[in-house]
Formats: sequence, structure tokens, C-alpha cells
Amino acid sequence: MLRHGTESAMFADKVRPRLYFPKASFIKSASAPMDLVFIDILSGLPELTNGCKYILVAVDSFTRWVEAYALLDSEASTCMTALYNNFFLGLVYRVSCTLIKVKTSKVSFSKKCVA
Repeated sequence: MLRHGTESAMFADKVRPRLYFPKASFIKSASAPMDLVFIDILSGLPELTNGCKYILVAVDSFTRWVEAYALLDSEASTCMTALYNNFFLGLVYRVSCTLIKVKTSKVSFSKKCVA
């Protein structure tokens, strides 16, 4: 144990490395929905009855919208197909259907959207 004020304690303070955490320049903040999307794959899960044993999680950084999809494998093509068909196109379809419902709610007719 070093006493405060001793020569050994002062030397230990001088040689102690300082922790420096540089700001990550590769992470940018999202300025609009779907501008920055984080994805991750969960593995090591028990296999479902349909054979899926991976979960793909996608998070929109701006809105914090989270969606998860069960996958058969963790191949890049499978992940991108699931993201494109479900997250990107699906989210655009759901938002546009919501906008159509809001716009047509004041009119005597209504368009039907299957969500």
C-alpha cells in the first residue's frame, strides 16, 4: 500500500496510463427515418418447428423502431432479403398506408390497406 505524499506514490501517479477513448468518427447521427439502421443476428437459440434458429434484429436509429425476423440461416443473402422485403419495403408500405388512412379519414370514402 502506498502512502499519499511518498515518493513511490507520486511516481505511481506519473506512470499510470491515462484512459483515452477517442470519439468514434464512423458513427454518425441519423437526421431522418431510415437514414441509419443497425442490425444484429442472435444465434445459439433453440430451433423452432419450422427450422428457424437465428433472429435478425433491425433498429432504425432515428425513430428507435425495432423489428425482429426469424431466419433459417445467417447467410448474408438471407439477411439482406429479409431486411429488404420486410424492414425497408414493409415499413414504407405501413407508413404509406397510415398516411392514406389519415388523409382519407375526412372523406366519405376510405381506401383499404392490408397491414
